[in-house]
Amino acid sequence: MAVSVAAAVQLRAQPARRSRAATCAAATPGAPQRQRSAASRISLNQRGAQTGGGRRGGGSGGGSGGGERLDVDCCPAWRVFEVAVPADIDPGKDDFDVHDALLAALARKLRVRSRGGSGGSPAIAADAVRIVRKSFDARNVQRSGEVAGKAWVYLVDVDSAALKAAGLKKLQERPGVLEQQAQQPGPDQAPAAAAAAPAGGTQRSGAHAEPVVVVGCGPAGLFAALELAEAGIKVILLERGQPVEVRGKDIGALFVRRRVNKESNLCYGEGGAGTWSDGKLTTRIGRNSDPVRHVLSTLYRFGAPESVLVSGKPHLGTDRLVRILKAFRQGLALRHAHYNCAAMAPLPAALEHRSCTVAMVHVQAQVSGTEHLISLGCEVRFGTRVDDVLVKGGRVAGVQLADGSTIAASRVVLAVGHSARELYRTLLQHDVAITPKPFAVGFRIEHPQELINQLQYGAADAAHVLRGKGPYPVAEYRLAAEISAAQAAQAAAATGGGEGSGWLADDWYQPLLASRTDGGAAQSGSEAGVAAEAPAARGVYSFCMCPGGQIVPTSTNEEELCINGMSFSRRDSKWANSALVVTVQPSDWAHLLEAHGPLAGMVLQQEFEREAARRGGGGFVAPAQRVTDFLAGQAPQQPLPSSSYRLGLRPDPLHTFYPPHMTAAFVAALARFDHQLPDFASSGDALLHAAETRTSAPLRIERTPEGLESLTLPGLYPCGEGAGYAGGIVSSAVDGLRVGSTLAAELAGTAGALDPAAFKVKGGY
Repeated sequence: MAVSVAAAVQLRAQPARRSRAATCAAATPGAPQRQRSAASRISLNQRGAQTGGGRRGGGSGGGSGGGERLDVDCCPAWRVFEVAVPADIDPGKDDFDVHDALLAALARKLRVRSRGGSGGSPAIAADAVRIVRKSFDARNVQRSGEVAGKAWVYLVDVDSAALKAAGLKKLQERPGVLEQQAQQPGPDQAPAAAAAAPAGGTQRSGAHAEPVVVVGCGPAGLFAALELAEAGIKVILLERGQPVEVRGKDIGALFVRRRVNKESNLCYGEGGAGTWSDGKLTTRIGRNSDPVRHVLSTLYRFGAPESVLVSGKPHLGTDRLVRILKAFRQGLALRHAHYNCAAMAPLPAALEHRSCTVAMVHVQAQVSGTEHLISLGCEVRFGTRVDDVLVKGGRVAGVQLADGSTIAASRVVLAVGHSARELYRTLLQHDVAITPKPFAVGFRIEHPQELINQLQYGAADAAHVLRGKGPYPVAEYRLAAEISAAQAAQAAAATGGGEGSGWLADDWYQPLLASRTDGGAAQSGSEAGVAAEAPAARGVYSFCMCPGGQIVPTSTNEEELCINGMSFSRRDSKWANSALVVTVQPSDWAHLLEAHGPLAGMVLQQEFEREAARRGGGGFVAPAQRVTDFLAGQAPQQPLPSSSYRLGLRPDPLHTFYPPHMTAAFVAALARFDHQLPDFASSGDALLHAAETRTSAPLRIERTPEGLESLTLPGLYPCGEGAGYAGGIVSSAVDGLRVGSTLAAELAGTAGALDPAAFKVKGGY
């Protein structure tokens, strides 16, 4: 029988609950003191809590297949997968304690009885259970015999002694169901390399004395600088934008007065473009790989909630990201100098505790007093744009700043983000090896969040969301389709035709429909009987979905308009938005290659952004159209539905915005998505906004596979999303960690926080 939300929440008061943050350990020097989770002592497992369903057995070793029956105390702990708790009795998305409902589900999973029979105390003690992962499964399916419908699915580690005390003697290990687990340092424990790093930035004798310059204060730059500073290496961290406090005011001026600061905006500044985003910490490079766990634990130590270590879909939100960045900037360097604290934001604590110098440029911050900061450590300069890389003797010799000054350095980590277009052009002049790579462009699609909640959960369960305050997470989605040229052509022929359907005017699809072959080739062109290869299939997919979020302008100048999604930690807005993008292929920028070489894809991005600004009419007004009108190829009906985009909308025929073959792929994919989620495309409230163009960098700065240096300019270390090696907060941070570790090993002879082999993970970013 279903239990009310109030009854479910009441579980918080039950005595058997035990906080995962029950034990306290010393934090990294200079970092805020944090309660350490008991779950941290057990290493995570790559499968998470998402393994397939069915009743698969623990008990006393029951079940077929798998390995031999083992004594329950043959290992310190056992990992139990897919412990499902019905959603109506679980405390919900904001609770990560061990509670009675979880203990009961675990007992059923392992086939052990409660003490004192039915209704007695839990068979397994709460303090013997550590939650590794908690994920929401919104499917109405049968799981593990008794649990049907929506559920919270847990991955837990249980002490062997507690299992033995509960009466279990033997267990049968089965991968992905029940596994032995050795006690290992958890993801929120300080890495050995960091703990051993010398205080005050003191380097080993003979260590590299020259500073390493890190360009960019986003996730990649911050983690590269952190890793180098932990090794006692001097670091100069340069950021063209401003610290988050000043940056927030500049962004406010954009929203209120439509004035964009070209150096401090939603792309440039402390924390990078991800600071004003949805703050997702999900990644495809291996959710439980050592580098990812290291990044998440670092964020946790500096103020991220414990949920980032446990949640199946960890998320921060802009408000939390800003607080974490501020925490990064408080630390022990304050012992070495006097600051005008009211006017300045000092540097990340993780860097400062290595005795770092802080220089704030274009901010009214002053470093004064009789006490000099020590020469070793990290210097951070905000408001400092790098305009050129200095080259001498065929290798990096330093950087030139916008004010004409230079900094000498034989090693430069380039972590500039995906919008540093001027610097890309400069690098090309130095013959730095750059290659274009596929990327994606499209729109932001927005719906009422309540509609998405109902589509995903059903009308009754959608009531448990409560604008981010309820026990159910705000509903989201992930959609993807591969659309062949023939499928796109069929969609174009089936939907088009009316006045204003400019994307059908050339009847580009007719040759494909008339002469397609099963092999994927089509008769086209003017020479009859000559088979031409059909265009490759295109992926159309949602990206960076922001439940309970808003659409924001990420332009860096007035002549171009690009947009993105962001949300706050509660995800409590009444809208849901996502990028809806189509892959861009080399043939799409072929006409730009002769003039722009490997920057052709970047120039194509700019063309789309300028067109969006032109159609919007200026002032960062976004062109918009209902999805239904887009599919029909007709002029937008007015008025448009309400939108979270605060700078205004202008009705526009977006079905003519992108080239016909891209638009047709969108049409085919939207029809498919509407079948998967009824009303996703057919709802009159579904709204497209242009243009979403910066999902990833359109190029890659080539580097060596092991040393991570530029192929053609030694001493330059391309890093992160702007270099083409990442696509999001976590993957960017991991790449920065990798580059920092590699340089630290080379310069200081340290092994770094992680073994280099740990970075060789499969999957995209």
